Amino acid sequence: MTPTNNAMSQTLTQEQENFLADVVAEQFGKTLDFAPFADALAMICEDIAGFEAGPDVHVVRRIWAAYVWRQG
Repeated sequence: MTPTNNAMSQTLTQEQENFLADVVAEQFGKTLDFAPFADALAMICEDIAGFEAGPDVHVVRRIWAAYVWRQG
């Protein structure tokens, strides 16, 4: 699934974004490139209200940055 550019406001705290980065790392590994990371994140977000259609591209980029930073 490709990140969307939803008109719907999607807001997460930095703590929530970091948590999602950790979940992706735990469930899918710590060495994903961006496209597989975005797909994994979209699968996780399907069960989160307001994110069923996939996270906004800006949200994905912020969580990607947290994922990469955490893998250091």
